[in-house]
Amino acid sequence: RLRRYKARLSGALMTDDAVNLLRRWVEENPQDDRALLDLARLYYRLRWKEELQQLMVPYVQSHPDSREGQSLLGRAYFATGQLDLATKHLQHAQKLRGLAERHRVAVYGFMGGAEHEVTAQEQVQATDDARLLEQIEDGSARNKTASFIDTGEQNALTEPSEPVQASDSK
Repeated sequence: RLRRYKARLSGALMTDDAVNLLRRWVEENPQDDRALLDLARLYYRLRWKEELQQLMVPYVQSHPDSREGQSLLGRAYFATGQLDLATKHLQHAQKLRGLAERHRVAVYGFMGGAEHEVTAQEQVQATDDARLLEQIEDGSARNKTASFIDTGEQNALTEPSEPVQASDSK
C-alpha cells in the first residue's frame, strides 16, 4: 500500500511539474500551437475542465479550422454541462474531419497510392466526439453529471492543485 501511495504522490508531483512547465512555455512562446495543444490535452487527461475551456476559447477563436481545438473545446463544454455549445464545437470538429478525409482521399489518388492515414489519435477523438454527441442527442447527457469520457487512464489528480513554482536549474 505504501508503495502505491508513494507512486501516486510521485505522479501527482510530476503532473504539477509538467503542467507548470507547459504553462510557462506557452506563456513565453504564445505562437507555439503544438505546446498549447499539449497543455490542453494534459488538462483534458487531468479533467481540469474549466482550465481547458479557458485555454481553448481564445485558441479556437483564432484557429477556427483546428479539428483538435474544436474537439477539445466541445469536450470542455460537455463536461461543464454547456451542451448547446458542446454540440456546436463537436459537430464542427466532425465537419472538419470529413473535409480532411475527402482531401486525404483526393491526395491519395493524386499521389498514386502514397500512404495518407488517419492517425490513431484522430480516430479515437472522432469516436469519442461521436459518443458525446449521441449522449447529447438522446438526452442521457442531461440525466447525469456531465463528465469527460473515461479514457481508462488513472489520474493522480482530479482537481488542479495550487501552482507549483518551477525552479530554474542552471
